[in-house]
Amino acid sequence: MKLNFIGAIRRAEIVVLRAALSTGRFFKRIGRWVLVKIGPNWRKYLKFTVLALVVLYLIGGVAFGVRLYKQKRFETIDRFASYIYPFPVATVGRSVVLEHELQQKVYWAYNFAEKTQSQIPENLPKQILDEIIKDRISMMEADRLDIKVTGEDISAIFGSVFEGVGGEEQTEMYVREFYNMSLNQLKQEAVPKMALQKIREKEFVKVKARHILVKEEKRANEALKKIKDGGKFEDVAKDYSEDQASKDNGGLLADGEFIYRDSGLASEIEVPLFGLAAEQMSELVKSPLGFHILKVEEKAGTIDLYLDDWFKELQKKDYPARILI
Repeated sequence: MKLNFIGAIRRAEIVVLRAALSTGRFFKRIGRWVLVKIGPNWRKYLKFTVLALVVLYLIGGVAFGVRLYKQKRFETIDRFASYIYPFPVATVGRSVVLEHELQQKVYWAYNFAEKTQSQIPENLPKQILDEIIKDRISMMEADRLDIKVTGEDISAIFGSVFEGVGGEEQTEMYVREFYNMSLNQLKQEAVPKMALQKIREKEFVKVKARHILVKEEKRANEALKKIKDGGKFEDVAKDYSEDQASKDNGGLLADGEFIYRDSGLASEIEVPLFGLAAEQMSELVKSPLGFHILKVEEKAGTIDLYLDDWFKELQKKDYPARILI
């Protein structure tokens, strides 16, 4: 039985070897025929082939250039063509944004919209290109300020993400299913946002603050007088404030975290709050909610701008941006 099995294997080996030899002889004959036919004129055929490829490339470039610059097309064929044709879609300072980056991000957004049955904005490519420009500015400004995003930073952020989603494998499955992107691509997309956050924490004006909210002006004046007469702000907040979210913490806003101009405060509160110095208290400040007494406990930072205004200022002075599509 064993000998029969070994014999069958050897016969199969012989068949495979014979087939390989026959295939080799066939291609050898084809090669000889090609050499005989084009051998004397191989330079001529090579030039013709190269010229034909160049012409085809140029025709394709014109076609896809029209689709991008004139028709604003972002379809599957355009995404594949962007690997071949490095068309610029914007410049930011000395940096050039190529079509492939934009096509790839539009593709991810389309995938997400399809999976979640979301409505796609008509100007989605323009919105994404604006975001790419902001990312480029963030990275160039971070480099100027010597602010780095390290591997440890990325691991820390995504460690929290993995914990919230249910693990790295679950996160990767979610990203693949809803965006059709890899986890590494997602991490690369996060780097400019993390750089911007580091710039914000280091450079932008921020405050830690308390407030007291009272709906009636007379009672609000009573609270203000108590503080001016020597009462502790925290104690008066507990006795007078009608903001249930902060009164028990002595009026502490944002649970004691730093507040930026983009933190979502109503303008009636934000403007006077950021006008105060550290350890300074306001007079009564009126808002649709009532009357506020504001106090800044800590203040830091030098850039006293909203993020959008900061980007616009950098575009004007340091990193002029030009959209080409």
